[in-house]
Amino acid sequence: LGATSAGPMPIDSVNTDLNIAVVTFALAALAFAGLTGMLALAWRRGRHGAWLLAAATATLLWATTTVVAYATETVTPLLLGVPETIRTLAWPLFFLSLLSVQWRQSGRLPSGLIGILAAGGVVAVGLLAVDVGLGLGWIVAEAGDTGFFQVYFGGRLLLAVVGLAVIENFYRNTVPADRWSVRMVCLAIGGMFVYDVLLYAAATLFSSVDENLFVARGATAAIVAPLIAVSAARNPNWKLDVFVSRQIVFYSFSFVGSGIYLLVVAAAGLYLREVGGDFGTLLQVTFLFIAVLILALLVFSGQVRGRVRVFVNKHFFNYNYDYREEWLRFIGTVSSTETTAGLRERATQAICDIVDSPGGSLWMCEDDRVYRPVTRWNFKDGVAGAEPADSAFIAFLTERGWVVDLDDLRSGHPDYADLTCPPWVVEHPRAWIVVPLIRYDDLVGLVVLERARAPRKLDWEDFDLLKTVGRQVASYLGEQALEQALAFARQFEAFNKRFAFVMHDVKNIVSQLSLLIKNAEKHADNPAFREDMLETVRQSVTKMTLLLERISDQSDRGVVQAEDIELNDLLSGIVSDVAGAGHPVSFASRDRPVWVTGDRGRLAVAFQHVIQNGADALIATRQDSGVEVTLGIDDGSATITIADNGCGMDEAFVQSKLFKPFTSTKETGYGIGAYESRQIFSDHRGRMDVDSTPGRGTTLTVRLPLSTRSMVQSLEGAAVERP
Repeated sequence: LGATSAGPMPIDSVNTDLNIAVVTFALAALAFAGLTGMLALAWRRGRHGAWLLAAATATLLWATTTVVAYATETVTPLLLGVPETIRTLAWPLFFLSLLSVQWRQSGRLPSGLIGILAAGGVVAVGLLAVDVGLGLGWIVAEAGDTGFFQVYFGGRLLLAVVGLAVIENFYRNTVPADRWSVRMVCLAIGGMFVYDVLLYAAATLFSSVDENLFVARGATAAIVAPLIAVSAARNPNWKLDVFVSRQIVFYSFSFVGSGIYLLVVAAAGLYLREVGGDFGTLLQVTFLFIAVLILALLVFSGQVRGRVRVFVNKHFFNYNYDYREEWLRFIGTVSSTETTAGLRERATQAICDIVDSPGGSLWMCEDDRVYRPVTRWNFKDGVAGAEPADSAFIAFLTERGWVVDLDDLRSGHPDYADLTCPPWVVEHPRAWIVVPLIRYDDLVGLVVLERARAPRKLDWEDFDLLKTVGRQVASYLGEQALEQALAFARQFEAFNKRFAFVMHDVKNIVSQLSLLIKNAEKHADNPAFREDMLETVRQSVTKMTLLLERISDQSDRGVVQAEDIELNDLLSGIVSDVAGAGHPVSFASRDRPVWVTGDRGRLAVAFQHVIQNGADALIATRQDSGVEVTLGIDDGSATITIADNGCGMDEAFVQSKLFKPFTSTKETGYGIGAYESRQIFSDHRGRMDVDSTPGRGTTLTVRLPLSTRSMVQSLEGAAVERP
C-alpha cells in the first residue's frame, strides 16, 4: 500500500472498504468494552487482575481509535500505530506477571527469554518514537522508501514474535494439571499474535500491508474476547470474581457453529450452481433447502443439544454445572403447578433433567418389603423387576449412599467388586444410573435413569450433585408419606371420636333399659306399664339406629342440619324421659313457642346429657330436691338453665377437666358427654356457661340464637300487646 507524508498507513482503498473496517473494529470495540467492564467490576485488587484489566483496556483503546480513524478518514500513526504498540506490549506484560510467580518458585530467570524481552522492549520504544515522529511530521516517509517500510513492519513482526515467545514460555512452565485454566487465554492472545505475524510477515516481504488482512483484525479481536473472559472466570487467584453465563456461552457457541455451517453450505451452493450447468440453479436451491432443513433438525435435536452442552461445560468452565441454575430448575420442576403429574413423577423428571436423561423410573418399598417401580417419567419401556429390601444391592445403597453407574457395575468395576449385579440391571441396557433416595439413613426409594441423549462419562461432580438432589427428593417423598399417614390417622381419629360419642349414648340407653327391666319385675302386670315399656323400647331402638348411622357417617360433624326446632316441645320430651326413669326433674317453660335452627337429633343428645348429669349428681349426693330446667329468652337468644343442688365442682376442675375428653367424676363414666355437648352447642352458634360451687350445686346456662321464625313471632306479640 502507498504512503503519505503522514507515514506508512494501510489505506489504499479507504473509500471502498471504509464501512467494512468501521464495522469489524466496532465489533472488537464492543467486545472488549464488555470484557473491560466485566473485569473492572470483578477486580478484587489483585496484581494479575490489574495487568489483565490494563491489557483489555489497551485493546479497547486500539479498537476504538481504529474505528475513529476510519470513520473520520483521518488515518494517522498517532491513531493507529501508537495504540497498537501499547496493545502489543500490554499482553506480554500480563503473561510476564503470571510468569513472575513461577520464577519466584523456581528461583531462576530464563536467560534466553530475558534477551528476547530486552530486544522486544527496544523495538517497542523505537516503534513508538517512529509513530510519534510520523504523526507530528518530524519523520517523512515516501511511497518508494521500501527499506523504511520493511524495517517498520519488521519491527512489528518482531514484537508479535516476542509476544508468542512469552505465551509459549508461560504455557510450557504451567503445571499440566493447571493448564486447562489458562488454555483459553493462551489460545486467544496467541491466535491474535499469530495473525499479526502473518500480517506483518507479508507486509515486510512486500513493503505494504494487505488491506483485507488488516480490516479482518477487528473481527478476530472480537472473537477472542469471550475466551479471555472464560479464563478469567477459571482463575479466581487472579483476584477476579468473574461470572460467565453458561446459557450465553451455549447459545453463542451454537450461533457460531450455525454460522460456520451456513457459510460452508453457501459456498457449496455456489459451487453447485457453477458446475451444474442448466441445472445449476435447481441444484443450488434444492441443496440449500435440504441443508437448512438439516440445520433445523439439528437445532431441535435433544441429542445434539446435549452433546453441545457437554462440550461447553467440559471445555469452557471449571465446573460442569451452574449450581444456582440447576437448583432453581430443580425446585421449579418439583413444585410446578402447570402439570397434572404427581410429586413422584415431577421428582423423577427433576433428577433426569440434571444429567440430560430422557426418562426415569421411581422405585419405592411397599408393605411387602420389596422395592418395585411405582411410577415413571418419559420412560417408554421402563425398568421392570423387584428388589427385596434385604438384598445386597439395597443394603449397598443404604449403607454407602452411592450413586451407582450401572455401566461400571455391569463391567465389574473395582468399586462394586463385592456387589452382585441384579437381574433387572443386566436385562435392561438403557438403564444407566441408580440414584438412592436417602432420608435419615433410610432408603426411601431409588430412581433408575435412562441413558443420556449425549454419551458422557460421569465424574465426581455428577455423583455429588445427584446424591444431594436424591436426599432432597427423599425428604419430599418422606414428607408426602407422612402426610398420607397423618390423613389416615385423622380418619381413624374421626371414627374413634364418633364411636366414643356413640358409646356414651349407648351407656345412657343401657341405663334406661336396665331400669326398665328392674321395674318390670314389679309392674309387669300393669297394662299401662307395659305400654310405657313398649314405647321406651321403641325409642331405644330408634336411638340406637341413629347411633349406628352416626358411626358410619363420613361427613363433617360440625355441619348443622338446618330445621326449625321448638324448644318447649324438645325439652319437655327430654324432661319426661329423665323423670320417667325415676329422676326428679322439673321444667318451667314459656307460654309462647321458642324456635331455634339446627339439628334436632344432636340438640336432643346434648340436652339429654346435661339434664341427666344434673339428675345423677343429685342421686350421688342423695339430695331430695330435683333438677330445675328453665326456658327463657334474653337479648335475641334462647336461654336454657339446668340447675341442681348436688355436689358441685371446684373452679379448677371446671376450667381444666370438665370439657376435656375421657375425664369424668363418675366411676362408670367415659368423660365424653360434657365435651360433646359443648361441641354441639358451639356448632349451633351457641355456648354453654357453667356456674358451680362445691357442696352447693351447679347451674348450666345454654344460649342458642333464635331462629327467624321466633323473632317474627316475638315482634307480632309485641305489636298485639301495644295499647
